[in-house]
Amino acid sequence: MSESLYLISICVIAATFLAVFGLKTLSAHFIAKAQSSKEADYRAITLKVASASADVSAQLTLLSEELRDVKERVIRIEKILKDVDS
Repeated sequence: MSESLYLISICVIAATFLAVFGLKTLSAHFIAKAQSSKEADYRAITLKVASASADVSAQLTLLSEELRDVKERVIRIEKILKDVDS
């Protein structure tokens, strides 16, 4: 009986070590998977931000050109008004 009890206790200890190792490996796998998913989400957000930034830059360029055109018109109108007033 002593011999079977000894073998059972060794098997329980070995099973405990295997279970701990397996759970650590499993948790590392899930952590890596979650981190990979998080990185993919950040990558997608970064691409959206870059696209939005390019759109804003293009709109800013258009507004700048329109403002320059409006300034030129105002200068011409002021010149015409000065000519009329003189």
